[in-house]
Amino acid sequence: MAALAEQNARPRVLCLHGMHASTAAFLPEARALLGDLPVDCDGPDHDGMWWWPSLDHVRPDPRGALGWETSAAALAPALDAHDAVLGFSQGAAMAAVLCALHPHRVRFGIFACGYTAVGTGLKALAEGDEGLGAIDVPSLHIVGERDGAVPPEAGEHLASRFKDPVIVRTSAGHWLPRDDPEVVAALRAFLAAAPAKPRAAAAEAAPRRRRRKKKDG
Repeated sequence: MAALAEQNARPRVLCLHGMHASTAAFLPEARALLGDLPVDCDGPDHDGMWWWPSLDHVRPDPRGALGWETSAAALAPALDAHDAVLGFSQGAAMAAVLCALHPHRVRFGIFACGYTAVGTGLKALAEGDEGLGAIDVPSLHIVGERDGAVPPEAGEHLASRFKDPVIVRTSAGHWLPRDDPEVVAALRAFLAAAPAKPRAAAAEAAPRRRRRKKKDG
């Protein structure tokens, strides 16, 4: 499968903000993180405070991510015009929900200071071993070792839901480490290796192509 770098593609990345933020406030931060990397990023028309209500970052609502279905349904059409997702904090949790629901529509995901949405009922986001490696979307996870809002182990748990995740640990706190050269280098390498089409879709299409060849032969 050709990588993005080989295709000279500039994928459009759907950027999802964290709690108590908005697309307008988050996009400059996301664009600063991605810098001169070969991607274009924008976000949904969303100025709400969150993707679902929560008590705070450390104490999620014990009833789960109530209302996640509404946000997921509202964001799903945006995947038609985007190739990938980038999320920060609760936005990372929401981006992971989109990957779990629509792996055939997402080339890759970038998750910063993320955590797993609980209570969705989605097998891929289950807390135990059931969801290990269940999401077949190439992913890069930025974990802040000094993150006082989302503990590093929460970001690592989210990463474990994905197949072959790339985890980048940084000394940063709860913010996008746009000035960390190791993070920028990891992003550059990740994008260079990212598939030109959703990996899950390509894997599903391969057996169909083989069956057609056998039939034609």
